[in-house]
Amino acid sequence: MYSRTTLTFSVISSLFGLYVIYALIMNSIIGVQTMETARPHSFPAPQPPQESLYLAKTFLAPENGADRSTDWVLDAAYQVRSKGAFIWYNEWEHKEYEPEDPNNSVEFTPFALLLKQDQKKHPLTITSETARIKFANPFDLKNPDTGRPVAGALQGPVRI
Repeated sequence: MYSRTTLTFSVISSLFGLYVIYALIMNSIIGVQTMETARPHSFPAPQPPQESLYLAKTFLAPENGADRSTDWVLDAAYQVRSKGAFIWYNEWEHKEYEPEDPNNSVEFTPFALLLKQDQKKHPLTITSETARIKFANPFDLKNPDTGRPVAGALQGPVRI
């Protein structure tokens, strides 16, 4: 007669075989459904802050006295704000000032800076083709603590 092990193995094999046949039939009838949803390759950019947009339109837009080279500011890819400063740029890239600190120096292209001054009506604005800035700490968009700027240079036509 059959031993218990052989009987157990044959019952498990039969049940597994019946499950495979059942799964093939049901998948052909209802199709395979997965729990995963499609993820977009990129997310839409958030709306720029209202104050940043207002300052760009008021002091950097060509229709308010700035030259045509600042058209890009209203649609800048990046807008950064710290206490009294606003910075706009489209691209950034690590550039070396010195070989020992390659991640501390960044080149922003194109570049616009607006410094708010408490008691004056018009803030200080600076625009240039590129700006190379060296920070006290390494620059990374994921870590906003870059420290203070320790060196910098504006390249191309500069307007202050």
